[in-house]
Amino acid sequence: MWLLGTTGLRIGEACALNVGDVDVVRRRLRVRRSKTGWGRDVPVPASVLAMLDLERPAAEPLLRTSSGGRIDKDHWRQRHWVPARDGLGGDGLRIHEPRHTAASLAIASGADPKSVQRMLGHASVAMALDLYAGLFDRSLDDVAARMDGLVRAK
Repeated sequence: MWLLGTTGLRIGEACALNVGDVDVVRRRLRVRRSKTGWGRDVPVPASVLAMLDLERPAAEPLLRTSSGGRIDKDHWRQRHWVPARDGLGGDGLRIHEPRHTAASLAIASGADPKSVQRMLGHASVAMALDLYAGLFDRSLDDVAARMDGLVRAK
């Protein structure tokens, strides 16, 4: 869940990752198979990287079953997501909620719309803005203060 909630990966993208898709130095995940058909590099917090077992061959699945096989997204959804969701009393929560959480965290940390679009693999900045415009509005409150600081520094 940490991986999904901090990177914005779709569950199918996360399940398709191999150990070799992790760049520890740049703190990036290389998504090769996405919903849109385009690959992308996704930033991942160092704290989340530390949770991953990366001391394995590059071709092995990053996320795996207890027997070492690749996780099936539909099986994971039914076995892990649904019980966790129901345990929280959130039967209306969808599997995309961690993706929205990641977008919210990125925006709150100061990410610009283009970076959010690239991170999530949206086809356009307009799509990201349509989905998350309200979150960017909150950051507008700080724009004048930051601009004032830059102007005063000159």
